[in-house]
Amino acid sequence: MRESEFGGVTGRASIRHILGEVCIPEAMIEHARLLGDTITALKFPPIREKELLDMTIDEFIVKDIPTITPASPMVKALAVMQSYSTSYLFVIDDEHNYHGTLSTVSLARRFLDRNSP
Repeated sequence: MRESEFGGVTGRASIRHILGEVCIPEAMIEHARLLGDTITALKFPPIREKELLDMTIDEFIVKDIPTITPASPMVKALAVMQSYSTSYLFVIDDEHNYHGTLSTVSLARRFLDRNSP
């Protein structure tokens, strides 16, 4: 998550997104369903760890952030997660104040806790 100088959230970055951008060729992502279990014939670009670690996170910020408000119903949270293909959401109120994140794991724990004897 990245906050602007005015206090609002302006984007997000995840390890999954960064690794996808840096380590996996675009053509492989586009044709992932066609790949077999052995991909030894494919050529991968070399990963230069030092160069990757020296990059700034700003290069990987995703501006389109999935959010819900503290008053959003759980069904909306699940629907938004599905529509963004993500496992977490930012909880931000109408005044753009950040309240935390909601994840599928926290939802599952909550459902299990509510249904436990």
